[in-house]
Amino acid sequence: MPAATTAAAGTAAKPAPAPPAAPSPPPAQPEVKIGLTTEPTEVKLFAGGGLLILHPGKQVPLWKARFDESVVVVLDLPKGVAPRTIYRLQVGSFPTQAEADALKAGYHASKEGAAKEGSAKK
Repeated sequence: MPAATTAAAGTAAKPAPAPPAAPSPPPAQPEVKIGLTTEPTEVKLFAGGGLLILHPGKQVPLWKARFDESVVVVLDLPKGVAPRTIYRLQVGSFPTQAEADALKAGYHASKEGAAKEGSAKK
C-alpha cells in the first residue's frame, strides 16, 4: 500500500474527540433566613448548624464552644440612654459579588448626588 494511503487510513481510524463536559452545578448555598423586628434592644440568633460566638479580636469562642439553641443578644446601654433605631432595607439577591457591588455603588452615588442637591438648595 502506498505511504499516502496508509497515512490517510491511520487518521480515519481515530475516534472523534469527546464533547466538552457540561459545567458542574454551583455548590449549594446555605439557607439564610432574615427576620425583621421593631425591638431595638434585642436580637435572637439561630442557625441549623449551631452558632459559634467568637471574641472579635482573638477569634476564640466566648463562654462555650457551640450554641445549638437560640442565642439572644441584648443591648446593654447606660442608664438614661435610649436606643437608636436603624432602618435597613434589603433590595436584592445576586448570584455574584460583582453584581451586588455594582448596585451598591449606584445606590451610594445617587445618595451622594441627592445630598449635594439638598445642600445646594440652602
